[in-house]
Amino acid sequence: MHSIWASQDDKIGYVLVNWSGEPEQVTLELVRNKGIVKIVNSSGNSHVPEREVATGKVSATVPPRSVALVEQS
Repeated sequence: MHSIWASQDDKIGYVLVNWSGEPEQVTLELVRNKGIVKIVNSSGNSHVPEREVATGKVSATVPPRSVALVEQS
């Protein structure tokens, strides 16, 4: 399950929910292929390398029974 939003200060947020008992690997198509992209989940925060953001797609793993946020600024 997923959703996308835009904040008033032009950040894009992609919310990913995994209700299964196994980790889920996902590939997101970004709204724009530039900027800083950060993945926040129960394992912590990580930044996506610029070269991956430039492709317009980001890969992420959503842990079982959890929520992850991909934030693009």
